[in-house]
Amino acid sequence: MGQIIGFKDLKVGQRIKIKGQTSAEGKLTAVEINVKPEDLEMCIESKVQAVETAKDTLRLLNRDFSIGSNVVIKNLPRQTVALKDLQAGDVIKMKGVYSAAKGFAVEKIKVQEPRGFRIDELQGMIDKVDREAGAIEVLGYAVTVNEKTEIEGI
Repeated sequence: MGQIIGFKDLKVGQRIKIKGQTSAEGKLTAVEINVKPEDLEMCIESKVQAVETAKDTLRLLNRDFSIGSNVVIKNLPRQTVALKDLQAGDVIKMKGVYSAAKGFAVEKIKVQEPRGFRIDELQGMIDKVDREAGAIEVLGYAVTVNEKTEIEGI
Protein backbone atom coordinates (compact mmCIF):
# COMPACT_ATOMS: atom_id res chain seq x y z
CA MET A 1 0.00 0.00 0.00
CA GLY A 2 1.41 3.35 -1.00
CA GLN A 3 1.17 6.65 0.76
CA ILE A 4 -1.14 9.50 -0.21
CA ILE A 5 0.83 12.28 -1.89
CA GLY A 6 -0.15 15.57 -3.50
CA PHE A 7 -0.15 16.90 -7.07
CA LYS A 8 2.96 18.92 -6.15
CA ASP A 9 4.87 15.64 -5.68
CA LEU A 10 4.38 14.48 -9.31
CA LYS A 11 7.45 14.91 -11.53
CA VAL A 12 8.36 14.60 -15.20
CA GLY A 13 9.76 11.12 -15.87
CA GLN A 14 7.77 9.34 -13.14
CA ARG A 15 5.91 6.23 -14.27
CA ILE A 16 2.27 6.41 -13.25
CA LYS A 17 -1.00 4.59 -13.73
CA ILE A 18 -4.03 6.84 -14.22
CA LYS A 19 -7.63 5.78 -13.89
CA GLY A 20 -9.96 8.46 -15.17
CA GLN A 21 -13.02 9.45 -17.08
CA THR A 22 -13.14 10.97 -20.55
CA SER A 23 -15.70 13.68 -21.22
CA ALA A 24 -17.74 13.97 -24.42
CA GLU A 25 -15.23 16.64 -25.54
CA GLY A 26 -12.41 14.12 -25.15
CA LYS A 27 -10.83 15.56 -21.99
CA LEU A 28 -9.48 13.00 -19.54
CA THR A 29 -9.91 13.76 -15.83
CA ALA A 30 -7.91 11.64 -13.40
CA VAL A 31 -9.90 9.93 -10.66
CA GLU A 32 -6.90 8.03 -9.30
CA ILE A 33 -3.14 8.28 -9.94
CA ASN A 34 -0.65 5.71 -8.68
CA VAL A 35 3.11 6.22 -8.92
CA LYS A 36 4.63 2.95 -10.19
CA PRO A 37 8.14 1.44 -10.30
CA GLU A 38 10.15 2.12 -13.46
CA ASP A 39 9.23 -0.03 -16.46
CA LEU A 40 9.33 0.53 -20.21
CA GLU A 41 5.90 -1.00 -20.87
CA MET A 42 3.15 1.52 -21.47
CA CYS A 43 -0.59 0.73 -21.48
CA ILE A 44 -3.85 2.27 -22.59
CA GLU A 45 -7.14 0.69 -21.53
CA SER A 46 -10.47 1.96 -22.79
CA LYS A 47 -13.55 1.18 -24.84
CA VAL A 48 -13.03 0.94 -28.58
CA GLN A 49 -14.80 3.85 -30.28
CA ALA A 50 -14.31 2.59 -33.85
CA VAL A 51 -12.49 -0.05 -35.90
CA GLU A 52 -11.32 0.88 -39.42
CA THR A 53 -10.07 -2.36 -40.98
CA ALA A 54 -9.42 -0.66 -44.35
CA LYS A 55 -6.96 1.70 -42.60
CA ASP A 56 -5.80 -0.81 -39.95
CA THR A 57 -6.71 1.59 -37.15
CA LEU A 58 -8.52 1.56 -33.82
CA ARG A 59 -10.03 4.65 -32.21
CA LEU A 60 -9.73 4.97 -28.42
CA LEU A 61 -9.90 8.06 -26.24
CA ASN A 62 -10.64 10.18 -29.33
CA ARG A 63 -7.37 9.16 -31.02
CA ASP A 64 -6.62 6.76 -33.88
CA PHE A 65 -3.96 4.08 -33.37
CA SER A 66 -2.30 2.26 -36.24
CA ILE A 67 -2.39 -1.51 -35.79
CA GLY A 68 0.42 -3.23 -37.68
CA SER A 69 0.25 -6.81 -38.94
CA ASN A 70 2.74 -7.84 -36.22
CA VAL A 71 0.40 -6.76 -33.37
CA VAL A 72 -0.93 -9.76 -31.44
CA ILE A 73 -4.66 -9.42 -30.63
CA LYS A 74 -6.26 -11.72 -28.04
CA ASN A 75 -10.00 -12.00 -27.38
CA LEU A 76 -11.57 -12.60 -23.95
CA PRO A 77 -10.83 -16.39 -23.94
CA ARG A 78 -7.25 -15.41 -24.94
CA GLN A 79 -7.42 -16.76 -28.50
CA THR A 80 -5.51 -14.90 -31.20
CA VAL A 81 -7.91 -12.94 -33.44
CA ALA A 82 -7.72 -10.33 -36.21
CA LEU A 83 -8.43 -6.60 -36.06
CA LYS A 84 -11.75 -7.21 -37.85
CA ASP A 85 -12.90 -9.28 -34.84
CA LEU A 86 -12.82 -6.22 -32.57
CA GLN A 87 -15.81 -3.91 -32.47
CA ALA A 88 -16.89 -0.58 -31.03
CA GLY A 89 -17.75 -0.99 -27.36
CA ASP A 90 -15.14 -3.69 -26.64
CA VAL A 91 -12.95 -2.83 -23.65
CA ILE A 92 -9.32 -3.45 -24.59
CA LYS A 93 -5.89 -3.03 -23.08
CA MET A 94 -3.14 -2.00 -25.51
CA LYS A 95 0.49 -2.46 -24.51
CA GLY A 96 3.34 -0.85 -26.35
CA VAL A 97 6.03 1.81 -26.36
CA TYR A 98 5.73 5.59 -26.53
CA SER A 99 7.89 8.37 -27.87
CA ALA A 100 6.94 12.02 -28.31
CA ALA A 101 8.11 11.88 -31.94
CA LYS A 102 6.27 8.71 -33.01
CA GLY A 103 3.43 8.50 -30.47
CA PHE A 104 2.14 5.23 -29.03
CA ALA A 105 3.30 2.13 -30.96
CA VAL A 106 0.94 -0.77 -30.22
CA GLU A 107 2.57 -4.17 -29.64
CA LYS A 108 -0.22 -6.22 -27.99
CA ILE A 109 -3.99 -5.94 -27.56
CA LYS A 110 -6.13 -7.91 -25.12
CA VAL A 111 -9.90 -7.73 -24.84
CA GLN A 112 -10.83 -7.09 -21.19
CA GLU A 113 -13.88 -8.04 -19.16
CA PRO A 114 -16.42 -5.20 -19.48
CA ARG A 115 -17.02 -3.12 -16.37
CA GLY A 116 -20.32 -1.78 -15.14
CA PHE A 117 -18.98 1.77 -15.25
CA ARG A 118 -16.90 3.90 -17.60
CA ILE A 119 -13.23 4.14 -16.67
CA ASP A 120 -10.22 4.75 -18.91
CA GLU A 121 -6.67 3.89 -17.97
CA LEU A 122 -3.24 5.14 -19.03
CA GLN A 123 0.07 3.79 -17.77
CA GLY A 124 3.28 5.55 -18.73
CA MET A 125 5.79 8.27 -17.94
CA ILE A 126 4.82 11.83 -17.09
CA ASP A 127 5.99 13.95 -20.03
CA LYS A 128 4.87 17.32 -18.69
CA VAL A 129 3.49 18.85 -15.47
CA ASP A 130 1.49 22.09 -15.63
CA ARG A 131 0.96 23.09 -12.00
CA GLU A 132 -0.99 26.26 -12.86
CA ALA A 133 -3.51 24.39 -15.03
CA GLY A 134 -3.61 21.36 -12.71
CA ALA A 135 -2.70 19.02 -15.56
CA ILE A 136 -0.11 16.45 -16.60
CA GLU A 137 0.70 14.88 -19.95
CA VAL A 138 1.09 11.10 -20.28
CA LEU A 139 1.41 9.19 -23.59
CA GLY A 140 0.52 12.39 -25.43
CA TYR A 141 -2.74 12.86 -23.49
CA ALA A 142 -3.45 15.95 -21.39
CA VAL A 143 -4.88 14.73 -18.09
CA THR A 144 -6.67 17.09 -15.71
CA VAL A 145 -6.12 16.63 -11.99
CA ASN A 146 -8.55 18.15 -9.50
CA GLU A 147 -9.24 18.18 -5.75
CA LYS A 148 -11.11 14.85 -6.03
CA THR A 149 -8.15 13.03 -7.64
CA GLU A 150 -6.54 10.50 -5.30
CA ILE A 151 -2.76 10.39 -5.76
CA GLU A 152 -0.75 7.57 -4.22
CA GLY A 153 3.04 7.21 -4.17
CA ILE A 154 5.27 4.18 -3.66
